[in-house]
Parts: sequence; structure tokens; C-alpha cells
Amino acid sequence: MAYLIKGGVIGVIAGLLLGGLLYLVLINAYPNYAYQSEDFSQMFHGATATGVVLLGLFLFFGDPKRSLEDVRALELLIIIPSGAVLGIFGPLLFWGPISFVSPEILNSVADAIGGFVAGAISAGFFVGLIVAHHREG
Repeated sequence: MAYLIKGGVIGVIAGLLLGGLLYLVLINAYPNYAYQSEDFSQMFHGATATGVVLLGLFLFFGDPKRSLEDVRALELLIIIPSGAVLGIFGPLLFWGPISFVSPEILNSVADAIGGFVAGAISAGFFVGLIVAHHREG
């Protein structure tokens, strides 16, 4: 159980860093993104983008015994729908219970770091749990 908590914390940190980086890239490529989409939809965008990138990184670098030549094309194709599912359900499962306890927590987090990065944190949390379970479980 402790390895899941550790994996979740590492995933949140990875989601925060990667989500911030992806948001900076997105803002540079599309400057009006922050004004044309609301925070709630940005959560799903951030979770999907971060989920796809983190799952891809885990596929390529997650198992030290596996070389890059061992990665099959089907595994690469599974990353996109997996990231999409993670992007849809990640924010709901991560921020949903928190918002039931106190909606002000979700609003203050989304205002402080933005919806995109908040979604990235939720995706990072779940990918961290997946990686920790894969390695220890």
C-alpha cells in the first residue's frame, strides 16, 4: 500500500511539472487558448495530453529490462485511447470527491495553477498509481 502512495505522489509531481511544460508549449503555439476555453474543459485537455505523454514515457522507459526494439506498434496505438480515457475519467475521479467535500478547494486550485495543470495533476496521479502497481504489484 505504501508503494501506491509513493507512486501517486511521484505521479502528482510529474503531472505538475509535465503539465506546466505542456501548457507553456500550448500557450506559445496557441496564445488565445486560455481565453477561449474555460477551466473545466482545460482540465480534460491537460489530463489527456499528460496521460498520453506519461503513458508513452512509461512504455518506452518503464521496464529497464526491455529495449526499444521490443515495443510493438499495437502498444503504441493503445496509448492514445488509454490517454483519452484517462483524460475523461482522471479529473472526475481525482477532483470529484475533493469538490464534494469542499468546492472552494477545487476552485482555488484551478484559479491558482489553471485548469490545464490541474487536469495534468490528476492524470499524473493515476499514471503514478499504474506505474507503482506494475513495478511492485
